[in-house]
Amino acid sequence: MAWPVILAAQLCSIMANSRVLLRNCSNFKGLSDRFVRITLKGPEINAMVADKLREIFA
Repeated sequence: MAWPVILAAQLCSIMANSRVLLRNCSNFKGLSDRFVRITLKGPEINAMVADKLREIFA
């Protein structure tokens, strides 16, 4: 199964529409435009973000 190619900037924009902010790490030394950082505050938010990512990458 091939994953869709979604760049960090695109994923950050999609997730921002769901009120979830991700850190685009494409300007970090050694990382490409396909890396993001996710920081979550609790189990409910964790589950919501996991569901949204499954929906995006399905």
